[in-house]
Amino acid sequence: MPLFKLTNLGQCGYKQTEEKPAEQRMVVLKYDKKERIMAEKGVLDVSDSNFESEILKADKPALVDFWAPWCGPCKAIAPVMEELEETYGDSIIFARCNVDNSPNTPAQYSIRAIPTLILFQNGKVADQVVGAVPKSHLEALVKKVL
Repeated sequence: MPLFKLTNLGQCGYKQTEEKPAEQRMVVLKYDKKERIMAEKGVLDVSDSNFESEILKADKPALVDFWAPWCGPCKAIAPVMEELEETYGDSIIFARCNVDNSPNTPAQYSIRAIPTLILFQNGKVADQVVGAVPKSHLEALVKKVL
């Protein structure tokens, strides 16, 4: 069993420093007869290539955080998304899209500032928030589609 060193850097991902078995690196989440490999905490990383299949065609609502690794406010939102995913992850997909690596999807939704969080329901935009907002604001957003 291979070992690697893993340190949580929040929104920026993981840096290898602490030994853990390789199978603990990812969490496999099963729902809707699909198996998806997600970042540890359950927040799904989406890109231009899988945005439509993972978010727009999903049969449950999705909250997508459009972010970049160099963005300070984006780093502040990351733990809030993880907390909300732990609470509401069975009912809503929580995802993040790196705007530097996937420029087409943010352009499609006219995203001009980050962090921008868009709530999707039935493949359409249900609501949108721009900037680092308190957890209570995001929780109220999530509760709109429950």
